[in-house]
Amino acid sequence: MRGCAHVDEIMKNQYLISPALADSTGITGPTGETGDPGDEGDPGRPGHRGHQGSTGGTGATGATGATGPTGPTGPTGETGATGATGATGSTGHTGETGATGATGATGATGPTGSSGTQGPVGALGATGSTGSAGARGATGPYSYINNARSSTAVPLLLSATAPWMTINTVPFLYLKNNQAVKIDASFLLSWDSVNTDATSLSIEYQLLRNGNMIYKSLSTYGFYTNSKMNNKELIDLFYVDVPGSGAYTYSLQVRTTGFSNVQNTLKILETDMAAVAFNNKSFSTYLYVSYRPQDNQEKGHVAVVDTRTDSVVQTIEVGRGPGAVAKSPDGAILYVANSGDDTVSLIDTSTNQVTATLSVGSNPTAIVVAPDNSKAYVANSDSGNVTIIDHAARKVLTTVSVGNGHPFALLASPKSWFIFVATRLDQGGQGEVYGISVKNEQVINTGYTYDFVEVPQRNPLANSSDGQTFLIFQRNQFARFTLTESGDFTPIVPYYVKGWTSGIYLEGSDNVIYIMNSPVSNQLVKVRLIGGSYDGPWYLPSYRGQRHIALTPDQSKVCVTIVGDDDQFPGLQVIETANNDQSHFIQLPVANLVEITPDSAKAYVSENQYVHPVDILGYTALSAVYIGGSVQGMSAAYNTRSS
Repeated sequence: MRGCAHVDEIMKNQYLISPALADSTGITGPTGETGDPGDEGDPGRPGHRGHQGSTGGTGATGATGATGPTGPTGPTGETGATGATGATGSTGHTGETGATGATGATGATGPTGSSGTQGPVGALGATGSTGSAGARGATGPYSYINNARSSTAVPLLLSATAPWMTINTVPFLYLKNNQAVKIDASFLLSWDSVNTDATSLSIEYQLLRNGNMIYKSLSTYGFYTNSKMNNKELIDLFYVDVPGSGAYTYSLQVRTTGFSNVQNTLKILETDMAAVAFNNKSFSTYLYVSYRPQDNQEKGHVAVVDTRTDSVVQTIEVGRGPGAVAKSPDGAILYVANSGDDTVSLIDTSTNQVTATLSVGSNPTAIVVAPDNSKAYVANSDSGNVTIIDHAARKVLTTVSVGNGHPFALLASPKSWFIFVATRLDQGGQGEVYGISVKNEQVINTGYTYDFVEVPQRNPLANSSDGQTFLIFQRNQFARFTLTESGDFTPIVPYYVKGWTSGIYLEGSDNVIYIMNSPVSNQLVKVRLIGGSYDGPWYLPSYRGQRHIALTPDQSKVCVTIVGDDDQFPGLQVIETANNDQSHFIQLPVANLVEITPDSAKAYVSENQYVHPVDILGYTALSAVYIGGSVQGMSAAYNTRSS
């Protein structure tokens, strides 16, 4: 079984630094056309060749003189004269050379294009969209700070009273008042079993800021095995800290608190620790509330509530029928589903202005953003599909079908592998669950039909922080799956229990799960997953009419709204997870949804036209905040589950 991790409003994933927008360069004019070549000149005509002169005739040969009689030698005869040579013929005239053709004129050069006007410089922003004038983005929402990694094995002492061992440290130079820090750490644990009997191991880990503990996990139990002699578990955690200005160093410490059937070979093989500083922490001080006017044909609004003063400081006009709202992991964008317009409004939280309105499917009812900040997903109930939005580009990428049902609930995997979608079929409470790959939008059907609680609609989906354990709560059972990044689903036999409707993981505590029971029940359910089975269930006292369940970011409290009935007051139940599940009940006039601030200090419970702040440190109801219309959705921090 996997170790668990702490998931805060900002999830573990990669982030990029958004560059400043560049100056625009004017457009270069077109090059002029090349002139046509001149016509080629006619060649000169050849000269006439002169007539060949005739050869002069050969002169006649002189006659041979007669031979004289022998005797006295007579005189030698005279030699005949040589014939005259004929006259040589005259040479013909040489023909005239033809004139050279004139060179064609050079074509005129085309005019040079005028220089384009330089666009104005866009203001610096990590998420500002690039336009002709550089749209203004959020004020530098995040920047990479530092990390530390080690592959040197660190031995841990096996003892119930073992001292804390520092396994990694990340130094910081300086942080400003407007910065929050996300700590992302993991370590690989290795141990050997004595024999093939069941093995258990309990460890704790804590995060220190300048030597002072700021987060401590609950004991992590249940690394059970029954045949493996060597075992490894990767444990990871997230934590968001808002320390104010100053120089800080963050350290991670680990210790053992219990074990059985383990040799004295417990080691941490490797550690990895990184940090991101967020320059815009507006998400820490504002609650966003969507509300509708009495006439649903009119435009809706989003109220911006300052959680320090519990007052509405601004209203933002959106589309008709606003409902579900969701904040992105970087805190820069608030998504608002407008069911009356079939649109989604994108609000820049640094300016509280609508920067884009996108068309989606019919009756958008739920929104969630992938933890890696890459894409937003909108469940369109009436059109039976999910619209996928590019978070950085602020545009619709595609829309994918999810069977024949009506999608109503979404869940993001902490590893950003999949977005899960629960759909309700037309008959009764039956429905299906699909996975959508964040990488390539591939849709995967889990292959089962589930029996969800029909009214009110609760989110029946949950998964662990390692992204590998996935739960589906149903009317009379809950099904459990394991999954991999490649999309391999491995179903485990469903656990048959009665009336489990919706639940949440308590991270860093050995897969403890708190589950809402049926609406008529006055109990909550608690189980602990172990291997392929679970311990429990244990039943905790609660109240009838359980409506919505949420976990504080520091994991110290579970909050459950109680709708109430003629025999039961409505209100908010708060359970202390680290204090033997001590329960507190804060009575309220009406209780529907609950939203918790990132500092885990306040919970906000929605009514008809009000939200009710609750001090969950002192368990006290504070003065209600009038919103001005019918309250539909709330968001104060990033969440991997739709309401």
